Amino acid sequence: MRILAAAVLLALAVPAFAATPDPKSEDDKTMYALGALVSRNFKDFNLNAKQVEQVQKGMTDALTGKKLAVDIEKQTPKLQEFLKAYMPNHPGQTSTPDPKAKKPTPDQNTLYALGVLASKNLNDLSLTAPQVAMMERGMADTLAGKKSAVDVTAYEPKVQEFAKAKVTAAGDARKAKEATATAEYAAKPGAVKTASGLVYIQVKAGTGASPAATDKVKVNYEGKLMDGTVFDSSYKRGQPIEFGLNQVIPCWTEGVQKMKVGGEATLVCPPSIAYGERGAPGAIPPNATLVFKVELLGVTPSAPAPAPAGK
Repeated sequence: MRILAAAVLLALAVPAFAATPDPKSEDDKTMYALGALVSRNFKDFNLNAKQVEQVQKGMTDALTGKKLAVDIEKQTPKLQEFLKAYMPNHPGQTSTPDPKAKKPTPDQNTLYALGVLASKNLNDLSLTAPQVAMMERGMADTLAGKKSAVDVTAYEPKVQEFAKAKVTAAGDARKAKEATATAEYAAKPGAVKTASGLVYIQVKAGTGASPAATDKVKVNYEGKLMDGTVFDSSYKRGQPIEFGLNQVIPCWTEGVQKMKVGGEATLVCPPSIAYGERGAPGAIPPNATLVFKVELLGVTPSAPAPAPAGK
């Protein structure tokens, strides 16, 4: 969450806000406060003005539906390296970054990709162009240390109310739309829909053991949104992953137990057994149905419970 929110902060460029007037309407003030609130926690990157402009370009292109100027997938490793140097909670990071260590200098494409990534946090707000401009004005003023044009503390409840209403509406619409797509998966030959709503489709039969919920499994996988966007993939990282099967989303706990080692399956996970109404900010929207390709490579049985004392 911190990484992706930090990306939002950086999609700012002071020159772009010069023409934005002071907030006057209640909507203007709410958008200004939104920008100020987002920017408060993310002042660690110390980008110069030109770098910030490039981040803003990526964010603007993404939010306005323009063709992206950079292959985001190719830039992801560099972007992750840059973020990792600043953010102690970056996924896969085992130690806190040394504050005295020299920070990597991002190139223009990485900065652009950062802006595109930042835009994902704002999609469900469905902001208009004037709202985006006012939000960015609030962020820019805060970053520059200028006196705020509104009482941000007073407007924080209004920002929360606005965001909640927008995200809820977008999530409800997404849930209804994707229910139809889920039904199409369930109608495929060999598909099994369980009581939880999971749609399980065996792609390749395995010949090994099936895991219990308490076992550790080794898998390769790819997770997609219904629009085909890949949000996570062990294939792209170049190595499988191991985890306890009862330590993941319910869809996985249920679905992978149906597999045998050596097998491959498609798991279609409705939001109720995936990430629900909250989603995973920056990666998975609220009320999103997810589609996973899963290869089960191995199973490590859980250790038996110790015998009671004296037995």
